[in-house]
Amino acid sequence: MQVATGLYKEILKIVKSDEGVSRERVLALLALMERLLIESTKEEQLVFSTLFARLSYVGHKRQFDKASLELLHLFRRMATRMRHGRPYQEGVVELGVKAVSSLIQLLYGEPIPEAIKVCFPEEDAFVFRIEEGAMTQSVVRVLALRDEPAHHRLVVIEEDAPAEERMV
Repeated sequence: MQVATGLYKEILKIVKSDEGVSRERVLALLALMERLLIESTKEEQLVFSTLFARLSYVGHKRQFDKASLELLHLFRRMATRMRHGRPYQEGVVELGVKAVSSLIQLLYGEPIPEAIKVCFPEEDAFVFRIEEGAMTQSVVRVLALRDEPAHHRLVVIEEDAPAEERMV
């Protein structure tokens, strides 16, 4: 699995880089995550309007476990907000290292090297949660997972709460 090894080296290069501040490292990790997801959906030739949709599709297709999906979506949300101007939050680089290396392991099946594991955040440093007011929004972005015509409904996941399936 030379591809996975090269990707792990790229993570180390981003983390160990003397150039740039933490915000730039987060954005580099997010770009790597996007490239991995684009590559993993290349054969389908589907158009995804958001990273949320692409990540949700790959997670559903490859049957990622709930904890991994929560980790990936948490990093995606925090990094995307930073891309749009929010200030750097302490520990997001470490969260990104854990999320992106976990994605590589899920996609390629190669274990995460110890040199990367030492960069992981402490357990429970971040808690995946729905922000206040999320349940009272007039518009909520969702991704349809499947159609259940016999029950006249769609099974969806919300962008802000990807761990829980909902019926619409």
